[in-house]
Amino acid sequence: MCRFVFLFLLCLSFIAGDHPRDQWFGLNSKENKAKFVQSCAAINATSSIDKAYCAASKMIQADLSYLPTEQLRLFNQGKEDLEKCIQLDPWNTEIRFIRLTLQCQSPWFLGYHDQIEEDTKIIIDHLNLGYIQKQNPYWKKALEFIRLQDRIPASLKNKL
Repeated sequence: MCRFVFLFLLCLSFIAGDHPRDQWFGLNSKENKAKFVQSCAAINATSSIDKAYCAASKMIQADLSYLPTEQLRLFNQGKEDLEKCIQLDPWNTEIRFIRLTLQCQSPWFLGYHDQIEEDTKIIIDHLNLGYIQKQNPYWKKALEFIRLQDRIPASLKNKL
């Protein structure tokens, strides 16, 4: 019985690394972006957070496409899906961070940057209210990401 439990937990640890959330901060190469898109396609997105990662994967997939029309179509489709996720769960800090990340990283000419301050304020408020923990590895990386972004006003970054 102990061996079964050990093997089960070992399998879960390998599976956990395949979740899009675990890959979010490593999207610095085309290969990693392709793996992220594949991971999103493989999950059964039932939670609002999973749906948000799947929406983000469409936007990231746009960067992997070579045709400008396909890039714009994928980006806009992902943006629309992500906005729906936020409408359905507007106070979800992780979904707000997903959108903040994409807005900070998207080319300016796409015009997807209007909610940078709003999302940053919600994240800071949730941090101050204790809804998110600075010690959590995901949020440590998220807060460092925020500190490094030029598109986020210094007045907000100073509140971290």
